[in-house]
Amino acid sequence: MNIERYHWRHFFGGLALVFLLLQLLTGIFLIFFYRPDLSEAYASVRYLYQHMPIGAWFRDTHRWIALFLFIAIIIHLTRSLLRKEFLNVKRNTVCLTGWLFLLPMLAFLVTGFILPWEWKGYWFMEMVPNYLGSIPLIGASIQESLIRIFTLNRAFVVHILILPVISLVLIDIHVLSRLRKRRGGLPGY
Repeated sequence: MNIERYHWRHFFGGLALVFLLLQLLTGIFLIFFYRPDLSEAYASVRYLYQHMPIGAWFRDTHRWIALFLFIAIIIHLTRSLLRKEFLNVKRNTVCLTGWLFLLPMLAFLVTGFILPWEWKGYWFMEMVPNYLGSIPLIGASIQESLIRIFTLNRAFVVHILILPVISLVLIDIHVLSRLRKRRGGLPGY
């Protein structure tokens, strides 16, 4: 009996990597048209839809791929958890970086949700500090600091600069280090 070695469920990690590359490409296009100012952010997004049909396609692609990327990562993490791959001593680093990669992905979703400064982003920034403010003892200080430090420029820099660098380091450790260990794999840089 020949047991099937590869199955479609095994490829969600690679699919997540492809989605990340597509996010990078569409995001680079969107950077050229977005203005991170409270009075101009929504107008710059509206400009993509009204005056550039391909701009609307790039933005919608960027938004939908973010959802599919998050789903692929969750399926990949769930599969590795159910297979107990974290118990393998040789794969501990790979599993840890995979779980840590979920944090920048959540931060990408939050900052990307806020950046267009539509009514959803505005109310999201209104609700999150209020919810966190209800935490006993530390909630008021968290709420005050979130309200004080939030600017659209900071969210933009985090979204296009800080989170991609963190993600690149985690991808290097998670994916590329395994490829470098293979015979004839990637060379060091």
